[in-house]
Amino acid sequence: MKIFRNLQLFGLLVIIYSLTQCTTAEVHESFSNELEEITDDFSPKITKVLENLGFNPIETKKDKVVFPDGTTNDFYTYQDMSYSDEAIEKIMNQEDTPTFEKQFRTFNTVGGNRNYTIAFFDFNQPFQRQAAGDAVFLFNNTLRTTIRLNIVFANGSNFASTPKDIAVFYLGNINTIAVADLPSNGLPGKNIRLNFRSNLIGTRARLRNTIMHEVGHTFGLRHTDFGLTGQAPDQFGRVPIPGTDTSGFDISSIMTSGQNSNPFGGYTDNDIRAIRFLYGFR
Repeated sequence: MKIFRNLQLFGLLVIIYSLTQCTTAEVHESFSNELEEITDDFSPKITKVLENLGFNPIETKKDKVVFPDGTTNDFYTYQDMSYSDEAIEKIMNQEDTPTFEKQFRTFNTVGGNRNYTIAFFDFNQPFQRQAAGDAVFLFNNTLRTTIRLNIVFANGSNFASTPKDIAVFYLGNINTIAVADLPSNGLPGKNIRLNFRSNLIGTRARLRNTIMHEVGHTFGLRHTDFGLTGQAPDQFGRVPIPGTDTSGFDISSIMTSGQNSNPFGGYTDNDIRAIRFLYGFR
């Protein structure tokens, strides 16, 4: 179960990810959300768009995701990051698709100076709600940028009717600990999917760190330790963030892919510097 790292924020571009222990599978046995792989045989145009977005087409899968209320949508997923089918279509229809073959970050960020609502669906256990509250508190009070998160808890049956900018929910069958949509059209990624079968997000601390990592992705941050997978800085659309570790070997960041590091302890100075560079300081 890897969570890979693609972008560093000038080495940092963050992604909140972590490991967790124990009870999640038991807690969520009632969930039936499944992910169905559709295809990984893409047209040349889609392949080019994926490359420009920082996705390795060879490792990208197109999957059908079932939301908590039973509705579905298709997603292109690379490592623990994804774009919806609609987002890819909109990018394909643009006259000029940005390319960042020699830079280090996702080209999409979101609008600053505003609040975004993050809704957690079917977070019914105390440790889950505590982890979600911790992650939102640290985002707002440690990063202190011009973007802030408002937290909401809701039942999965109310998924469609619950006002939200970012939805966090559990799935029964994904190949990583978690997956987050990247931003598009000036808005944060819409979904963070958590693998309830994973024994790595079953404690408050590990779930909190995973949420922190994935929220980083929804605001445009990429992995900071891509060099450990043998990738070069000029591969797969990385845009650098000035003032942060640019080596591609930063394993202390909350945005490390997690495979090569110890469980995360929270935001590092580089993490804070990176997000404030993108969204300012409040």
